[in-house]
Amino acid sequence: MKTEHKLARFSSGADQKDRYGDKIRALGKVREDLWAAENERVVMEKMRAKAPGPEGSGKRTKALQIFKNILCGIDFEDSSLKALQLAGRIALQNDSAVHLIHVRQAIVVPMGGLVTNPPLTDAVVRTRLGALAAEHLDGIGHYELVSAGDPAKVLLKTADQVKADLIVIGTHGRRGISRFLLGSVAEKTLRKARCPVLTARGK
Repeated sequence: MKTEHKLARFSSGADQKDRYGDKIRALGKVREDLWAAENERVVMEKMRAKAPGPEGSGKRTKALQIFKNILCGIDFEDSSLKALQLAGRIALQNDSAVHLIHVRQAIVVPMGGLVTNPPLTDAVVRTRLGALAAEHLDGIGHYELVSAGDPAKVLLKTADQVKADLIVIGTHGRRGISRFLLGSVAEKTLRKARCPVLTARGK
């Protein structure tokens, strides 16, 4: 009987220890789950803080302003319209100002003489720039500039004047004789610009 009683007490004590161990393990699991949930909550809050606000809400989260002034060259071709769209997106993300510029290009003809292309007046150009700005830069601070001369030289000079820290420009991908006669505005700008240059191709 004594042996059986001792075995019963030993068995009861072992059961209590097992139950106690189960409780400790359960408590540890609860703590682990709570830690994981809190960690996930913190991560989600950080992600939400970095994400842009919902479209149409009229609210934008404060973003790190990498670019303050963006210069965008416009010649009204598909590639420059693509460049304008990119400039607008970057401006939204950085709360930047966009400077739109159209340069009336003087082309040197091999046989001599100058041909101004395109033959648009400043008034017409400003009207078209204004229409593009209204379509693509709604809610974004912007300026419209019109000039004449060598496009690359004017772009580089204007970039210095407006303190641009990014130039966005379209590239036509010209080859052969066309590139020989006109040069590549994008290439010249890339080689000599003091700030980053982003190029965009059209359709």
